Amino acid sequence: MNTVITTSSSVARVVRRACCLGSFAVVVLLGLLRVSAEAKVLYVDGVLPADCTSGNYSVAVRACGGSDGNAYRTFAPAISAMQAGDVLTVRGGTYKDPLNINKSGTSNAHLRIVAYAGESPIIDLSALAKGTGTNGINASSQSYIDIDGIGVRNSPYYGIKGSSGHYITFTNGEVGYSYHGGVIFENASNIVVSGCNVHHSNNGGTAMEAMSFQTVNQFQITDCDVHDNGKEGIDAKYGSTNGVISGNRSYANNGPNIYLDAVNFIQVSRNICHGTASTKACIGLSIESTYNTGGYSTHDILIDNNVVYGSGAGVWFWVESTSASFSVFSNIRIEYNTIADNTLNSWGGIYFLNGGSANFGGGNVIRDNVFWANSGRAIGDSGGAIQTFTIDHNLFRSGDATATTGSSAMVTSSNPFVNEGAHDYHLSSNSPAQNIGQSVSDITTDIVGTPRPSGSTDVGAYEYVTTSTVSVPPPGNLHIVP
Repeated sequence: MNTVITTSSSVARVVRRACCLGSFAVVVLLGLLRVSAEAKVLYVDGVLPADCTSGNYSVAVRACGGSDGNAYRTFAPAISAMQAGDVLTVRGGTYKDPLNINKSGTSNAHLRIVAYAGESPIIDLSALAKGTGTNGINASSQSYIDIDGIGVRNSPYYGIKGSSGHYITFTNGEVGYSYHGGVIFENASNIVVSGCNVHHSNNGGTAMEAMSFQTVNQFQITDCDVHDNGKEGIDAKYGSTNGVISGNRSYANNGPNIYLDAVNFIQVSRNICHGTASTKACIGLSIESTYNTGGYSTHDILIDNNVVYGSGAGVWFWVESTSASFSVFSNIRIEYNTIADNTLNSWGGIYFLNGGSANFGGGNVIRDNVFWANSGRAIGDSGGAIQTFTIDHNLFRSGDATATTGSSAMVTSSNPFVNEGAHDYHLSSNSPAQNIGQSVSDITTDIVGTPRPSGSTDVGAYEYVTTSTVSVPPPGNLHIVP
């Protein structure tokens, strides 16, 4: 059958987002479009006095007596009735029971659980005892699941859990006030979390973080707001690999807002990161030992096109055990970032907290960044770690201490920003950050998608643009016709 998706549907929002992600995410999200002729649309509607199991649900009046299909008052019988390819549409309202997904879709027929268009269903488990092990949404040990537009509040354990899950998407959802962590995937693969608001997790418990991706292969965390959580914000850890953390706004979390702990082949790009609730760094790179049972090091990390401000440090390196053989950072690239006004501690722009040169391998680069008004130092050092980095083409504020400015640096007292006081870190028309960078072949746009270079190469998260170089956005009425 031919399927036409218009931009008014939640599926179209996700598909448009997929176009900006990696190839595996496109494959996962396009599974949303694979609807066979045998697929059913079922409903969950908490206002029903009884289930409508004779195909007699009425979408218009939210009652039995129509002909729009089967509908259920709670999740469990609806999930039981689903088969691969089916769509479970959840009507607006508050639901007091958890969503336990105990079956899988297939690669060609995902199970889809979606909010009814224009409505905001919320799973609120505030009546349950805290710490009891019940999660708001549980998709553990399942595959080919797409959840769109569903909110979870006051979960007694995690907001959503997907241990040993594969090919799972969680999009356009809210997770708030979880007792322990918010969005948790572990020992999983091919996971997409996009367009979500994750806040006030760990509001009593300490298990996991606001968003924890532990030993996850192939993942995307994009376009999320992650804020006001009791532990770290976005945390990829313990062997997670092949991931992208992009386009998020992570702030006011009690720990690094973005944390990379014993992971590899991760890109952290185009995020706005600011205001840690503690005095820690906004972006943390670490290698723990106690819980890192696989002995993973941190390597092949690209941190590019981020704006980082208002924290204890911009980027922070830390190892739990400097004597462990796996405590080695290598191929760490920090390029095209704006790291400014980090004044909550004296660590400054980039700081190596307890590492020595023995903890750093080759391929480490600090290039094309703006360091401005960071307390203590622009780039700090302990134990000679800085000597393992290639440092070039960065802009520094004159008078800010630094272990080294590297080569081809610009040191200036001229403010490079449009409005630093308002945290508008776009480059001003006469910014000294213009035309002083070195082009990087695999970074071709800035934080908002402006091509790099636009003329000569600028440094920091933003390329300077004039009216003639502003790109025209794509039309808003796109259709996808398989």
